[in-house]
Amino acid sequence: MNQARESSTLARRIVHRFAIAIVFLAGVLLFLYLPTWLRFFDKEQSLTVYMFTEFVSQDAVRAFEKEYGIKVYLQYFETNEELRAKFKINEGVGYDVITPSDYMVELLRRDGLLHEIDTTKLTHFGELDERLLHCYFDPENRYSVPITWSAYGIVYDKKILKNPLQSVHLSYLFQNPLALVEQGVVKRPYKICMFDDSQEVFLLASLYLYNKNRGITDEQLEEIEQLLIRQKKWVESYTNFGLDYFLEGNIISFAMISSRYVKRIFETRNDRFAFQIPQQGCLAVIENFAIPKQSAKVDAAHKFIDFMLSRKYNTHHFFEYGGTPVNKLSYQDIPEKYIQAFPFIMYDEVFEKLHLIHNELPLKKVEELWLRVKTS
Repeated sequence: MNQARESSTLARRIVHRFAIAIVFLAGVLLFLYLPTWLRFFDKEQSLTVYMFTEFVSQDAVRAFEKEYGIKVYLQYFETNEELRAKFKINEGVGYDVITPSDYMVELLRRDGLLHEIDTTKLTHFGELDERLLHCYFDPENRYSVPITWSAYGIVYDKKILKNPLQSVHLSYLFQNPLALVEQGVVKRPYKICMFDDSQEVFLLASLYLYNKNRGITDEQLEEIEQLLIRQKKWVESYTNFGLDYFLEGNIISFAMISSRYVKRIFETRNDRFAFQIPQQGCLAVIENFAIPKQSAKVDAAHKFIDFMLSRKYNTHHFFEYGGTPVNKLSYQDIPEKYIQAFPFIMYDEVFEKLHLIHNELPLKKVEELWLRVKTS
């Protein structure tokens, strides 16, 4: 009797675990192939766009749909790595337009996951800022065209400086604030915010220590680790968001930030805060449109990309989200106060201080070092 009962219990457990496995597998398949299945049942002309948030507005999408009669389905990813991981599994089946960052374009191109773009079909291609074209990740722009870009810099409370007009340096982030007080650079000790991305933090530290963001040796990585461990004493938070709260609340005085988020801070307290590209230079990120290799709607994808590259929607997205336009004509629509706040938009001498992120760092090792920093 007991043996029969145990056998029955074991059978139920096996069935239960099998059911859980089936549900899990179904969830994975749904995540990977939902776009394909949706389009199988969709009889109308449509596009599926897989992108970061805050690149293309709903207003712009609705205007495109009205102009071309093409329905657009938007899906979002959080990181470039998430995009690549998904494409390595399903090769991008079901997607027609994606928005990878510069370094990710190179990786996806190497993986053979991108369709060539015919720039002759893009009526606004000739209006794009030449400084953003023919970059290392796609020298001939065969697989990508820029959609927006941003520069990293230092946002700070002008009241902290002894001389409010002086240029800022990376030392304000990496040198002990007490030493800067003794040097007469700042009025008092302070806290800072750093972004929470191991690759970008290590590259920034390399610019400070070695004036380079490429060719970093293992020995230099370990020296950077020690620098970051020392810096941790005056880091209030590692975050890419909510910096207006830290600044407005007098919690920090300096922060590393992407220019796309500075506009919001300036719109509330432009008289108090300033943004500068450090004297030693800083990082920049070019965001791009690309077409997956497996897309069956390449012509419609070109129409969508071209529509979003127009002066009108480049300007619209700058005011909506803060990312720098790629269409040069849009620069004429940006108020002078923003041109002065973001001089890299117009002035080559500032733009030349910006460095793109290359696929050179040993990411696994950097992640291990970053973990040691944050747990030290």
